[in-house]
Amino acid sequence: MPEKINILYVDDEMPEYQRPVKKVANAFGFNLTLANSLNEAIEHTQNRRFNLIICDPSLKQVKLPSGKLVYPVDFLAYCERSYNSHSLIFGGLLIGNTKHLGGFDFISKLKLVNLVDRFKRLKKSPWKSGETKINAKALMKPMLHINARGKKRIIRIF
Repeated sequence: MPEKINILYVDDEMPEYQRPVKKVANAFGFNLTLANSLNEAIEHTQNRRFNLIICDPSLKQVKLPSGKLVYPVDFLAYCERSYNSHSLIFGGLLIGNTKHLGGFDFISKLKLVNLVDRFKRLKKSPWKSGETKINAKALMKPMLHINARGKKRIIRIF
């Protein structure tokens, strides 16, 4: 029997999206682990490998004991490099050039139907293969992020 697919969902606006994401993950037979912050997400990845990590791009950065600041995209890139995890940026709405978002997939929280398509692809290919396609320069440009409640703010994903 194939190994069950594990997904880590990291979002600080969880109550609105936890239920539908959990429902879709359960329909596919995936294990879903929830984290409210990057700190929680980092703790989860120390004990378990995840096939897919879904992360809100506007989460607050975390300062590691070494003093290094870790942004959501740093965390995704690390998991992709270290564990061959798929990465998905799951935000309210990004205004800017999201077509080539540094090698990461992007799905708007406003279009949950796209999550179903992404889960279908995950079922066919549970682990990322080949070279990581992260393009840090594409992620350094400021973008307008509008969260699900309509709150606007300029963010830098990297």
